Amino acid sequence: MTILMKIGYPCANRSIGCSPSRTFDLRVFSRDHLILTIAENLSCLARILEFNRKAGLYFFVIGPGLIPYATHPANTLNWAEEFAADFAAVGAFVRDAGMQGCGSRSGPRVVLPFLRQEERKTSHTLQRSSRL
Repeated sequence: MTILMKIGYPCANRSIGCSPSRTFDLRVFSRDHLILTIAENLSCLARILEFNRKAGLYFFVIGPGLIPYATHPANTLNWAEEFAADFAAVGAFVRDAGMQGCGSRSGPRVVLPFLRQEERKTSHTLQRSSRL
């Protein structure tokens, strides 16, 4: 019997020259800056996923910085709608590549898929913004 594991890495990818969690200081917040930063973050996420696919890495975690100030009151942008096509493209790539991942993490924690059911329910790692 062959057992296949989908592996990943619990760190930032430094080999492709971008970060999917770029942000900016709240003091210079603007709708245009937010849109540009989200677009850059999603573009980088796509590059990382392609890198991972080519390297045979099929597990990933999307960091909480993908959408800067996602739940902050200053952010009135309906980013889920604004970037729906981008999210759909990332989702299609992940499905087509047979990747696994979790939507978001709140800090430097590792999510283990074999936690008992009650641990999954109470794990802070699995709690995330319902929009992200």
